[in-house]
Amino acid sequence: MLRKIIVPTELADITLKDYQRFIGANPTDETFSPLALSIFCGIDQEEYPLFPKAQLEEIETLIQFTLNEKPPLKRIIKIGEVEYGFHPNLEDLTTGEFIDAQEYLKDSIKNATKWLGVLYRPITQKAAGRYEIEAYNPAKHDGAAFEEITMDTVEGCRLFFTRLQLSLQIGTLLSLSPNPATKELRTSKASSLKNGDGLQSSINLLAEMYSIVRPSRISR
Repeated sequence: MLRKIIVPTELADITLKDYQRFIGANPTDETFSPLALSIFCGIDQEEYPLFPKAQLEEIETLIQFTLNEKPPLKRIIKIGEVEYGFHPNLEDLTTGEFIDAQEYLKDSIKNATKWLGVLYRPITQKAAGRYEIEAYNPAKHDGAAFEEITMDTVEGCRLFFTRLQLSLQIGTLLSLSPNPATKELRTSKASSLKNGDGLQSSINLLAEMYSIVRPSRISR
């Protein structure tokens, strides 16, 4: 009997819950394909004889390609009737916001809803392409609203914030460097960050650094 098999071709096709199941099973080189086929497509090993070998291999390749996707940051997402905005000015992140997000990101998939709750909050005002979000309250912004989110939102935000952390580390190293050749570079970066809109200046800086960041196939 034929049945419908849905194969994810982009991270928007994979829910956070399913990805957490996948990562929670600790996939190895040997178990990666069986786990991926089972969790993402509903194909269990006892069904393998029903499929042509070439077809299973094609599905495995599609899944690997999908999991390697590097989606862009979504500044605004909608869950139910509520619009959530990514922090509109990262230069204004409070110490509490940054520490909480950084701590949750140490296990970025297990704690995905928690750090999403820090970085995305309900929009309170929106006009002329700009918006404001609720002030951070750890008790209120616990991430419960993000339980049904898909992996394109999760991975886009995770990659962006990871690159931001790296940019801050590089900036710190440059500021400590005694090499006069870096002085002009530091001045240029500081000026662009001071004069630019918070989020946009961060995006510009991260775009310059993008080539030196190479996320692994499986994000943890």
